[in-house]
Amino acid sequence: MAAFFRSSFAVLFVATMVIAVSCSQESTSKAEADTKPGNGVQPEPTDSLQITLTGADSASVLDVLEAAHAVDIHQSAMGAFVKGIDSVENAGGYFWLYTVNDSAGKVAADKYITSDSDVVVWHYRKIGQ
Repeated sequence: MAAFFRSSFAVLFVATMVIAVSCSQESTSKAEADTKPGNGVQPEPTDSLQITLTGADSASVLDVLEAAHAVDIHQSAMGAFVKGIDSVENAGGYFWLYTVNDSAGKVAADKYITSDSDVVVWHYRKIGQ
């Protein structure tokens, strides 16, 4: 029973992080934000690592990733969430998140189906700064 609650919490946490990243913030240029200290504008998120891939017709974001890298996933009722890529695991506030054509993913990695022209980027991003 405790394992069920831990798994449910982990899935809920990852889903919340994906939604939080996908929410848009007030648009302010970096130069403008730098010239107004204390203006309440959050800095753009920074990535520790990025992996850029090309989509493939009828392949999920996860399929495209697994074709090129070693992937550790967490399977849940909502789908597959990436816990690690090439032995780089989610830790210390950093999580693997994906974008397709510069739009944050809003579903699990195995649920988003790509096409040949899509640009998929996996970001190892610090969340909650």
